[in-house]
Amino acid sequence: MNLPNSKIFLVCCLAFILGVYLGRFIDYEIMAIAAMVFIIIITLGLTNKFALVLGLAGLITLSGAWRFLSDFRQNDLGSFYSQKIFAEGVIVEEPDERSDKTFLTVGEVKIQNQELDSKILLTVTKFPQYEYGQKINFSGNLVEPKDAELPGEFSYKNYLSRFGVDGLVYYPKIETTGAGGWKIKSWILEFKNHWMEKLSQLLPEPQNAFLGGLLLGIKRSIPENLSEAFRKTGVSHIVVVSGYNITIIAMGIDWLLRGFFRRRASFFLSLLAIAIFVLMTGASASVVRAGIMGAMLLLALNIGRLYAITNALVFTASLMLIQNPKILHFDAGFQL
Repeated sequence: MNLPNSKIFLVCCLAFILGVYLGRFIDYEIMAIAAMVFIIIITLGLTNKFALVLGLAGLITLSGAWRFLSDFRQNDLGSFYSQKIFAEGVIVEEPDERSDKTFLTVGEVKIQNQELDSKILLTVTKFPQYEYGQKINFSGNLVEPKDAELPGEFSYKNYLSRFGVDGLVYYPKIETTGAGGWKIKSWILEFKNHWMEKLSQLLPEPQNAFLGGLLLGIKRSIPENLSEAFRKTGVSHIVVVSGYNITIIAMGIDWLLRGFFRRRASFFLSLLAIAIFVLMTGASASVVRAGIMGAMLLLALNIGRLYAITNALVFTASLMLIQNPKILHFDAGFQL
């Protein structure tokens, strides 16, 4: 059977995605039996390309299932639920400010000098304000996120688990102790906030909020009446960062820089610009997908290869699922 390398690559990527999907419904015992079957297929079909591809795809499928199971079952906070905790950690995401409260995602958590991988979501008042990268000590009652009571119902627990959050603390006592986090991300977010402040000085409401949503996907600052008007007219997508935004940035910067730098230098600077834009807009699933595909488009243009959209899309999905397999089941943006 004649299978070109591009088709084999596509089959392997699809196999991994299928494995991540099946990981929610199978266990390690089934995986062990299936692994033996696929190894036998590979061993008996060493001279048959179809059998080799089938066996390899099967093993990759099992690796996807293992990746989901190992991540989905990871929870360091189970023994602390319904207890008052005294913990320390770092605000690892940009604070999510709402009209009456703010959500803080805290990582690098330590409880009783025990370092934990799970993150905790804190609900705090709007003031005082907090920033990404701040180290904090906090205390409060740790609550387990509510799971779905019936099949098909919304599960807040699964929704939060895609961010690595396994516990909630409502209105804790907080003391800031220093700075941490990723310095580069801190600088990028500072630039973003400074840019939005300047934008608010140049344009009145709601125009400045609309422009912020159009360019950076900042939808929470858009007035509710304007958001409702977007929903009624079916144009809410114009304030969602997608591949179109990434393509404009990537192609525009690449074209601009070629007048000052060599082609290879402009290529790497364009990739850097894409990475900065992805971090600045919050690195949601849709933006990360667009960023990776935009980077591959630039790569194809610079090395003179055809850009196969199907392979690029499936490969991008595989990369994202390697990093966070939960988004396949619990992130509607990724699914769309």
